[in-house]
Amino acid sequence: MVGDGRDDDVPATRESPMLAELLAEATPTVDSALEGGLSTESMNALLNQRAGDYIITERLGFGGMGIVYSAIHPVIGKAVAIKVLRPEFAKDPDQARRLFDEASAIARIQHRGIVDVFNVGQLPDGRHYLVMELLHGQSLAEVLARRKTLPLVEALELFDEVLAALGAAHAAGIVHRDLKPSNVFLVTQSDGATYAKLLDFGIAKRSDPATGFTPQTRSNVFLGTPEYVAPEQAIAATVGPYTDLYSAAVMLFEMLTGRLPFVANTPIELVVQHLESVAPAPSAFARGVPPSVDALVASLLEKDPARRPPSAHAVREAVRRLLDEARDRHPNTSGEVAEGEAFTLRLGTRFELGLSWITPALSALRRWVPDRSIHLTFSDSPELVRQLRSGQLDCAVTSARVQGEWLCRADLHEESYTFVGPPELRGSFDPSRWTLADVHDDLPLFRYLLDAHSPARGWNFARTELLGTIAAVRYRVCEGEAVAVLPSYFVADDLRDGRLCELLPGLSLERDQFRLLWRQGHPREASLQHLAAQLREIPLR
Repeated sequence: MVGDGRDDDVPATRESPMLAELLAEATPTVDSALEGGLSTESMNALLNQRAGDYIITERLGFGGMGIVYSAIHPVIGKAVAIKVLRPEFAKDPDQARRLFDEASAIARIQHRGIVDVFNVGQLPDGRHYLVMELLHGQSLAEVLARRKTLPLVEALELFDEVLAALGAAHAAGIVHRDLKPSNVFLVTQSDGATYAKLLDFGIAKRSDPATGFTPQTRSNVFLGTPEYVAPEQAIAATVGPYTDLYSAAVMLFEMLTGRLPFVANTPIELVVQHLESVAPAPSAFARGVPPSVDALVASLLEKDPARRPPSAHAVREAVRRLLDEARDRHPNTSGEVAEGEAFTLRLGTRFELGLSWITPALSALRRWVPDRSIHLTFSDSPELVRQLRSGQLDCAVTSARVQGEWLCRADLHEESYTFVGPPELRGSFDPSRWTLADVHDDLPLFRYLLDAHSPARGWNFARTELLGTIAAVRYRVCEGEAVAVLPSYFVADDLRDGRLCELLPGLSLERDQFRLLWRQGHPREASLQHLAAQLREIPLR
């Protein structure tokens, strides 16, 4: 069966952006899903039902073979994702076997870069399911749809993470066979940092651990995605680790150039190009790609598997050398400028802080160092961290709890938080009657209250509303539509003028710290330390 190359995942709703494992097969549109007998009503039939020890709470997405839900353990509160076969496959032993093969493959690998499966089971209607970790973040496909290309350093770092996970899979005798951006998930941690996980081992193949090779089981069936398929897989020949390395190289090409190495009007034409056409060099479509990276991509896209690098480990060694070269060539490594010479620092921060504090401070900062220009970038914390790592930013101001040996930090100002609501709530407050507004499910502001006060207190809000920015949250609260935890400096005027009131004023909330972050070894270390000292002199507003 030839897939149509579309992404496998359907994004979760805004109110619950936590994404689960991306589904096997191409995702149909809503219309085609209905035509195939999968109505919204049938997909929602499992909501609030039990699957083993878990209660299904929300539908996250669906695909050609299954439906993914979020679920929670009613006693310990553990949140998971559950992948359930579609109703029409309830009595299909081949699909059940494929689901269990996926669980078995993942269980053999045991690596941080592989999505974890905790359990398998069967629903009363006969359908089988997997219980998996519930992931926070976005797929590489979503990132590329938004950003188009990644800087060389960032692309190579992500490629290295994918290779690490592949190496673990291959060492366990597993060949993925369907690597593509929608099956690479960038997990966002609580500190804002990200790392890659490989998803969807639904068509993974066990290989001979001694050789790494495995014959295709059905020589008349195409499995995989045409845009990323290796030549040997396209003709149902023996596959091995080299098959995944070919697909990974196509992804690297796409990260660097914003396009695929082969473009065609039909899946069959794409497969023919993978079989017969020489791939172009990434540098033909993207500036700044050195010949050494072109050479690596060319070696991985060899038609003959025997001519490709022998293992993911060998490729990682090459990638690390390329990363060292790329960092050495980056403009940030050109050295500290002479005193009195004009220079620019690229500073990132979140939108509200940039407008309320850093933008008004620019005039003072310029007076203090006339030869320095500061260019501002606004983004959320995970994106700021990615841009710092890749060298797109020199520094960033954030309160996100980012960690890593690659990072330097300087404390600026303590950030305190206040639980606020409309003025009519002064003196009394029933959470069950109100909407809690917050910015993001991965980094919720309400955690500053929960960190200080146990959930046993009973924060049972009528609903949660995720709005993306602190300014939007403040607006909803001032309109009398919600309550929220907000930075104290951001609502100080509202509290003073009576537009908002402090809820449960006896509660003390956790505090955080705004920091200036930059990459270790930055050549303008002294300038960045100086900037931090100056920002400490300018009060938050």
